[in-house]
Amino acid sequence: MARVLYDFIRLRNSTSMEELAQQGPPELIEAAKMQDRIGWVELMQGKLAVQLVRIQERYSASNNNGLDGKSWSTNIITQLLEMSHSQWLYRNFSLHHHTLGYLHRLEEKYLRKTARELAALRPEAIPATSQYLLEIDIDAEEQTFTSVSYWVLAMKAALKEKIIANKRSRQQRRKDMIYGRNWTPKMTSEITAAAGKRDHSSMATAPQLPNPKGLRTRGHSNPKRWKQQKITAFTTDNTYKPSQRRRGMNECRLIIYETNTVSKACKRQRKDII
Repeated sequence: MARVLYDFIRLRNSTSMEELAQQGPPELIEAAKMQDRIGWVELMQGKLAVQLVRIQERYSASNNNGLDGKSWSTNIITQLLEMSHSQWLYRNFSLHHHTLGYLHRLEEKYLRKTARELAALRPEAIPATSQYLLEIDIDAEEQTFTSVSYWVLAMKAALKEKIIANKRSRQQRRKDMIYGRNWTPKMTSEITAAAGKRDHSSMATAPQLPNPKGLRTRGHSNPKRWKQQKITAFTTDNTYKPSQRRRGMNECRLIIYETNTVSKACKRQRKDII
């Protein structure tokens, strides 16, 4: 029974305990079947089959120097728990150690791979103020994990700065094409200090766009005073009925003054407002 338990624990559940106990007595085979039903992981957690304890009790009854079933089961369960705890400690050390752990070594591997890719970039890909980073030899032996980490962070920040600068340059060129080169608003220092409010008087004047319909305001001091409207009745108790030719030319457009006086537009005024 001791040999079967030893082989079953050492083989790490790669085979059943019943197969290991085929050369033993029938009672050991039955105990092995019961332990297989409990499981290998549960055995390492201290769960032992009752049939194994009974076998040890019969053995201690026939041999006066043997341990009884209770003492034997207590000792073997203690050893199993100590073994499981030692494996758990070794697993934590080999996985999570800050310099020798598997996760740290895997992170360092990918970090150095990223550093080599960034070191192969052209100088034009990063700003001029950060091109000194390309002169650092990251593959040197004195370059530790911490120093390489800071170098990679600095390179990523420089690439992000280059992307932002290119985006602003594209936006500036687009606005220059639409509004001209001197379109940017100016702000005085007093207005800037006053809660960030914009002073519209200090802004550059917007460029004058060409008149879309060729509307001329010649002869009028303020073109906004004039309005045009289609009406039929504009004199007292008279209705104006334009001829076919005049209706096709301008549909009898009239000018309404701000003083609410109505008069018929002359030929020269019609040309100005068309």
